[in-house]
Amino acid sequence: MFKKLIIFLSFFFISAIPAFASTCNVTTNPSNVSPNTNTPVTITVEDPNLVTNFNYAFPSTLGSFSSFTQPSWASSCTNDTSNIGCNVGGTLYPTYDLQTVVNIPSDQTLNVHTDTGDCSTTITASNSITPTPTPTPPPSPTCTVSVSPSSIPANTNTSVTITPVSSSIYIANVNYAFPSTLGSFSSFTQPSSALDCTNYSSNIGCNYNGGTNYALTSVVNIPSNQTIHVHMGVGDDCETQLNAVFPPTVGTITAPSSPVLINTAITASASFTDADVSDTHTASWNWGDGNTTTGTVTESNGSGSVSNTHTYTATGVYLVTLTVTDNTGLQGTSTFQYIAVYDASTSFAGGRSFDNPSSASPNTTGKVSFGISSKYNSSNVLTGTVKMNFKAASIDFASNSLSSLATSNGKAYLKGSGTVNGSGSYTFLASGIDGSVAGGNDLIRFQIKDSSNTVVYDSQPGAGDTADPTTSDDTGNMRVH
Repeated sequence: MFKKLIIFLSFFFISAIPAFASTCNVTTNPSNVSPNTNTPVTITVEDPNLVTNFNYAFPSTLGSFSSFTQPSWASSCTNDTSNIGCNVGGTLYPTYDLQTVVNIPSDQTLNVHTDTGDCSTTITASNSITPTPTPTPPPSPTCTVSVSPSSIPANTNTSVTITPVSSSIYIANVNYAFPSTLGSFSSFTQPSSALDCTNYSSNIGCNYNGGTNYALTSVVNIPSNQTIHVHMGVGDDCETQLNAVFPPTVGTITAPSSPVLINTAITASASFTDADVSDTHTASWNWGDGNTTTGTVTESNGSGSVSNTHTYTATGVYLVTLTVTDNTGLQGTSTFQYIAVYDASTSFAGGRSFDNPSSASPNTTGKVSFGISSKYNSSNVLTGTVKMNFKAASIDFASNSLSSLATSNGKAYLKGSGTVNGSGSYTFLASGIDGSVAGGNDLIRFQIKDSSNTVVYDSQPGAGDTADPTTSDDTGNMRVH
């Protein structure tokens, strides 16, 4: 009795376990063929899961496959007469059709094995067959791609968004590339549906597990118009063009290099070119004295010139900037350093010594002695002498000519040329602040450069020519008029 109970319970539990339900379904067209005759047949499998391989077989080995056409969805197929094996290219399709030629002597079972399940059907051998139309195979997947913006500045890192769209139900991977390798990707934002992405400079590859968002935002750089190629899954390719636009190139500004008398009009001009010959341009001058004016443009086929006048109403040293803008908003600039403006009563004098700053070049410890005497005479000719002696560094400078002097609100900027230790050709800049006019201490700066524009001495290295001096004239005084 006990053994009978065990057998009954064992049968109950075994019977209660449900069989695995395959998701695979297979049909053939036609389903009836003439016996012992080579007959074209289309085998259609439906499976909602992502399948990576198929095997089609006649288990009895009485049926045979003589030839087949590799389907577009397969990456490879092999025929072993009684069975055909195919690998899928990583894309999900509604149906998987295989066109083959079969030969059976009698009714035969056709088994289909996939990595997600198994299914089978029967091909009937009959001498009386009604032909069945061959179904139209599903269309190959297609993709389209767009890029926004579609035009960017050439040779400039710019963010764009590449958006591909595919008719495939499932996408396993996407490659975004500049085929010419002239374009490059730098940083990028991984699409939300991507598993991971890798940047190879001229292309970015992303892996997906399906999804709908394949838009990639990346910083790119192109020297000219470039094709963007997108490859999605297997055999799904599309392209678009990213256009390169060029800003105008502004040439050297022509302006007075000699000091300009206050309230005297000066003329500044420059030419410009633009690779986009259909562009039109506007221009703007920044005169450095707080005034900005519209430039007068003369142009043809994208190239031209700008020329205007300006009158300075205060003494000083001014940086002039010209900006040329094309009709797409791209800009080019050029600067002129510097316009020195003076009046007939301008003078700059001072002397004695200062401690060489620790930040100076060279930063040798020691006293720097100097003397400055400069002014415009009644004929508006700049005259005077400048000397600087830094014994600890063996630098003894003496001027032999003065080229410009500008003063404003107790500040002076003096330039000229001279010798170091009695020889050579050097230029100098001496700037000072008269504390009795500007308020605070008397301040001085010296800079000396050789004929190759290499700094020999600078009490304020890295500062611009018109920067305020910061070193105190400890034992003397400055006078600026």
